[in-house]
Amino acid sequence: VSEYQDKVIGRRAYKISGEAPKNNYIQIPGSKAQRSSLESSERYLYIELLPSAGATFSFQVELIHRGALFRLNFSNFYRTKKTYLNLRSIQLPVSVEAKWTIVCVDLKECLHDLIVAVETKASGEAKVSKTASVDFLIKSILLTSKMSVRSVYLSNILYNPKTLPKEMEFLLPKDVPFDHHFGFVNCPSGLGVPDNRFPRPMKKDDSWDEEDERLLRAPVPEEQDTGLIKERRDNRGIFELEPNPIMRLAHIHGAGAVANGVQALDRGLLLYAAKHNLICLDLETKQQRFYQSQTRPVSTFCLDRKENLILSGDAEGRIYLWSIHPPKLELSFDAGGLHSIHTMDLATSETRGTDKRLVKTITLLIAGKDQLNRNVVAFVDVTSHKTTVPRIVARQISDFDIVKVAFLERTSNKSFISCGRENIRLWILRSAQTGEVVLRGKSIALNEHAKGATFTDFSIMEHREPDFSHPDREIVEFKVIVVSNKGNVYVVDFGREELLAVYKLHDAAITCVKSPSTVIFTGGDDHTLRLWKLDFSSALLELKLDASAMGISLLSEDEVVVLSLIHI
Repeated sequence: VSEYQDKVIGRRAYKISGEAPKNNYIQIPGSKAQRSSLESSERYLYIELLPSAGATFSFQVELIHRGALFRLNFSNFYRTKKTYLNLRSIQLPVSVEAKWTIVCVDLKECLHDLIVAVETKASGEAKVSKTASVDFLIKSILLTSKMSVRSVYLSNILYNPKTLPKEMEFLLPKDVPFDHHFGFVNCPSGLGVPDNRFPRPMKKDDSWDEEDERLLRAPVPEEQDTGLIKERRDNRGIFELEPNPIMRLAHIHGAGAVANGVQALDRGLLLYAAKHNLICLDLETKQQRFYQSQTRPVSTFCLDRKENLILSGDAEGRIYLWSIHPPKLELSFDAGGLHSIHTMDLATSETRGTDKRLVKTITLLIAGKDQLNRNVVAFVDVTSHKTTVPRIVARQISDFDIVKVAFLERTSNKSFISCGRENIRLWILRSAQTGEVVLRGKSIALNEHAKGATFTDFSIMEHREPDFSHPDREIVEFKVIVVSNKGNVYVVDFGREELLAVYKLHDAAITCVKSPSTVIFTGGDDHTLRLWKLDFSSALLELKLDASAMGISLLSEDEVVVLSLIHI
């Protein structure tokens, strides 16, 4: 089972592949759910699915009626309706074309037919009349290969394509009929409008009956937890919405230890990562907004609020580009041969072109490993991401380990800083005589301070003052506060390219640092967050944490957020 972003419907979906259905499935509820039964009694089941071309698919619903278990089996493999009375099971054909389709199942009617058949065989007559209603509870739903599934819903309301609620709608161009792009199938046929108008599946030989009997007698496979079920109920245990969004995500607990682990998206809004998701948290209301569709866990991310952009990477060398508002994945692309991405940063610069007009350039800086496990830094131009695929501007193999990279200025892509094991480096982007763009790096002389040290994080302090010899210019000085696994802080002057001072501030590794204009924050593996004067002469504040600090973000001049993770 794999998760992906489907381009036709513009939504996340789950692909169930593999030849053996008993090994490739989604079980609802999963093995880690708090209960083993859905305990729902809604009449209609809606499944939004896409069958694989030329392949069979199936799904099974287990219902409990008067303490007995009944199974409803649906597949495009079946030719006719057939009951297995000893097993209290019924097979029903579902004919679906190879396009996204909403399958609507009347659970009550299907169960009624099965109960009548079972009771008729047992006593010679049915205790339940053909018009009587039956009560039941839904125990579980099993979806098997080969197909893709977007969502599963339960409701007591019978919908058709014109009355679908917003949660179930597909993206459809204006003035285009629903059935031109998508399908709507009722089971049993004739339940509602429109009817099942699709061709029946290909014919099977008569040996199916015995094989199907064997499969039905086989034990249900062990449950897989896919994290697809989120039930929204009020305090009385009643579902809030119709239909009930079984696969809707409501809240994610916890966060991941990634590079640039926590960043301020706006005042009161915090952005962080958790597995495959980026999460925007409103600190006041505690509500979460999700940036989903990344197929692998997030390894790092960066953002530009003015450009409405978030970029994230994974450990297998793929980059994902999102719009902040609305939260949407715009595109994903490979990072120019990188096998993994460890850290990244973003800069937006403006230069004057030949016609003296300002030309904006948005540059993504990434660092990671290539197929030969070599350290690589690369520049990616994402300026025209809405019309063209981003391109690699420059790429350089590094002999030095890289833990973090960041542009010296967020408004210039000409220089950046990196740090890692036993090195702190300044990089310059230059144009060669051949017209190519090249990267050149220079290490800061650390002498004995480099041996055995891994430089884990840094923060850039910018100081500007007027240039009295040129009134239209400013003198800009950059000091970089670098921290290491030895509990030390290193102050580097990048103008003179030299190490100015070293301070021992923590008893364990310092994992993160942040330096606004008047103070400096440090956090480390000794479970403390400390606030220092700019000259580190004294600590202004010390805060005890429950675990190591993994990231620091400044929401405003008087608000700071610390990401502290407890591994469980």
